[in-house]
Amino acid sequence: MTLEEKIEALIEPGLKTLGFEIVRVKPIGDDILQIMLDSEQGVGIEDCSKATKLIRNILHVSEMGDLYSLEVSSPGLDRPLIKPEHYTRFVGKDVKIKTNILVEGQKRFVGKLTNFDLKTNQITLTCEDKILNIEFEQVQAANLYYKFN
Repeated sequence: MTLEEKIEALIEPGLKTLGFEIVRVKPIGDDILQIMLDSEQGVGIEDCSKATKLIRNILHVSEMGDLYSLEVSSPGLDRPLIKPEHYTRFVGKDVKIKTNILVEGQKRFVGKLTNFDLKTNQITLTCEDKILNIEFEQVQAANLYYKFN
């Protein structure tokens, strides 16, 4: 189990009781722990403060509390897509995907997320008039993509 998975397993039950979903747990450097949260109503400053207190208490009890400074935030407009559930939730939205191998001669894609198959973990992306299938394991990074006019 990775450090991120261990921390997520520790804090997830408490955060769920507050109505939060963990988007990502990511160590930054040696002493900062970034925790990105979301909820159906969105996440504001007061939510981050409330979650920070809860997370700090949980980590303190687990004896990990003194190891990290916490950075708790909302995912923002360019929300990362980390877990398979994120892809199914955002079908129909525009996304930006970077793969770790060449897919049809390139590694960077912007298009509409048209499907995510939970059985095969395959992402279907429509880029202009081209339909691409990308394996979840091939994704290095993915985010929602907003076009500003």
